[in-house]
Amino acid sequence: MESLALNKLNCSLLLAPKDRDLSDFNFKGMYEISLAPKKMNDFPSFKINMDNQTFESSRFDKIYKIFSPSGLAIHPKT
Repeated sequence: MESLALNKLNCSLLLAPKDRDLSDFNFKGMYEISLAPKKMNDFPSFKINMDNQTFESSRFDKIYKIFSPSGLAIHPKT
């Protein structure tokens, strides 16, 4: 895991893998760890679909190799 952010609303930490997702190579997942029981959810809370048409214009065959999130944040008003 590479990215880490505090979710004050849910009292949890959000994590994102830098490389391929742990369970499926077609998306990058954002995982959540609850601070109360200190347990990570088995399934991602959010997903970024790596097959999305947004990434089609990339000249790279394997977009997951160049799309490596190193930062994660929650917008303070949404």
